[in-house]
Amino acid sequence: MSTPRNKFLFTHISILRKIKTAQFVRQIPAIILLWASFLLNYAFPALELYTLALIIALTAIVWNLFISMNYRFKRRIPTPPENAILSPLQGKIRFIRGNEETLLLSIRKIFLDRVEIRAPLDNCRREEDMLKLTLGDKNYSFRFNAKNIRWFDYAEMKSGNVIGTMVGSGTCTVSMPGNSKLELVEGRLLDSGEPILEFEDDQPQAVIIIE
Repeated sequence: MSTPRNKFLFTHISILRKIKTAQFVRQIPAIILLWASFLLNYAFPALELYTLALIIALTAIVWNLFISMNYRFKRRIPTPPENAILSPLQGKIRFIRGNEETLLLSIRKIFLDRVEIRAPLDNCRREEDMLKLTLGDKNYSFRFNAKNIRWFDYAEMKSGNVIGTMVGSGTCTVSMPGNSKLELVEGRLLDSGEPILEFEDDQPQAVIIIE
């Protein structure tokens, strides 16, 4: 893994291999279907199954393309600042709402968004499909909701590191203290590893976003 002195943070090759292996496993049925379309056309030429074989081949190609889009990932990101809480995934802000005690920020991921889940900050704690973080007397949580979440237990919980994947669509709801003054707006696109809060002396401050 890279250090804070580096300009970019690179994803470890072992994690990239895990992602590509998972993609290949998901593509096996589609690859088999594609080969079946070729065999169908050439094994039984007298039956004139060209149209059927073509339909099957196109279905397999579209299926493969869909799976490939679900497994898009980014090899590197700009090294995140040390005093920031990061967005764990790529997506669009669904809503920002709350009261004096709790503020909720919900991020929606679609299948076209990249697959990786990144650590929001050093030393987050993972409890099933939730990350938790404590800064002084303030608590933060990141609740993930998706069918296909995979965590890499061996990944180092360092700010910006890839610690898991979310395949397809899903959401992440960030819970933070109610006095967190976000400058983010609903509908804004976030990238995985992008700062959403900056802080000094464990006191979160708003990130200034220039539109």
